[in-house]
Amino acid sequence: MTHALRAASRSRLRTALFIVLALFAPACGTGPEDLSIAGTWQGTALVPTAVTANLSLTQSGNTIGGTIQIEGFLNEAFVGTLNDVARTIVWLLFAGCEEWSGTFTVTSDGSEMSGPVLGDFSRCSSGSDVDGTVSVSKP
Repeated sequence: MTHALRAASRSRLRTALFIVLALFAPACGTGPEDLSIAGTWQGTALVPTAVTANLSLTQSGNTIGGTIQIEGFLNEAFVGTLNDVARTIVWLLFAGCEEWSGTFTVTSDGSEMSGPVLGDFSRCSSGSDVDGTVSVSKP
């Protein structure tokens, strides 16, 4: 299997996994009011060097929306799903030929979150995939 086919298969699998998680995550929580993450978050992304990361989040039940900014890489609107029992946010966005995704885990006091982020450029004519971690907190 060529690199392009493997990358396309990986991308489709990730998209399918996100859809399944988005459909079933709301049923897992005890109530979206248990964890409020709306607001501004600031911190760093290691992709692989440290750069500024900012999130501006809105929340409607278990649906998360907003903007994610990773200096030099990304400044886009995204949607995600909050699982308030597991304290995780699964998110996905498409920016042109790029597909970005991640899973953030929120601390027990709700003041910090962190997790992996992946930029898949397999549908782009040039560029390499980006992966790293994001760590942010409420100012």
